[in-house]
Amino acid sequence: MSLRNVLLGLKLARRDVPDKVWMWLADHMPRPLVYWCAIRLGVNAVSGEHSDDEVPGVTFMDALERWEVEQAPYEQQRDS
Repeated sequence: MSLRNVLLGLKLARRDVPDKVWMWLADHMPRPLVYWCAIRLGVNAVSGEHSDDEVPGVTFMDALERWEVEQAPYEQQRDS
């Protein structure tokens, strides 16, 4: 499976793409891109309504949960 084929397949809605495709794509992303994605996740986790939280006290799972909650409205708009 080539990166080109994976990217072309991403036209499908996220729920239609198997997790293995997302895992493969994540494994083949350039390190600087993955690094900045992680930074964005962390910043998102301690901003907005969570801006009073101390950074060391926020777990990775908390950050992922906050990302999912905040991104849900954007995914609904895209799907409709």
